[in-house]
Amino acid sequence: MLKKIVIGCALSTLTSLAMADDKTYVGGSLSFDLFHQYYSGKNQYGVTGTLFTGIGSTYGSRFYLGKELNLDVGHSSNHPGLGVGVGASLLPGFMFTPNTIGYVRAGIEVNHYNKADTINFNTRLALGLQTKLTNKLDARVEFMPAFSMASSNSAKINGGNTTIGLVYNFN
Repeated sequence: MLKKIVIGCALSTLTSLAMADDKTYVGGSLSFDLFHQYYSGKNQYGVTGTLFTGIGSTYGSRFYLGKELNLDVGHSSNHPGLGVGVGASLLPGFMFTPNTIGYVRAGIEVNHYNKADTINFNTRLALGLQTKLTNKLDARVEFMPAFSMASSNSAKINGGNTTIGLVYNFN
């Protein structure tokens, strides 16, 4: 019985993936960071430029899944020099209208600052909204909250990263 359920689920998934409407895209964005570090009482800020490419798939008329690769170059007040990062993300989402998608970004990134001897592995978790401007051009905005431990040992949002960008659709 379990074998039939597993096979049925696998066939259903493969069928829905085969029926997806895939669209390839490239884009660029600019991110602004502002965080407050509770333990030091200092603010940290940064600016990052990102180039990305991806494939966005719609399933039915409402569900969306984006798969994206990115290259980042940025500066942060707590790291000397420029930083470079590469990453990959999944963007599961819901189409509110045929022109507007709300999504969650879940991804990983590796970055390195040129005057530091460390390589950082980071997760990316953000909320985003993307809307069509023309047939080929979309605009997007994302917010990635930053959490830290306050003196009461409770996690608090202490700022975040706001990103604005443009997406060029090839199909």
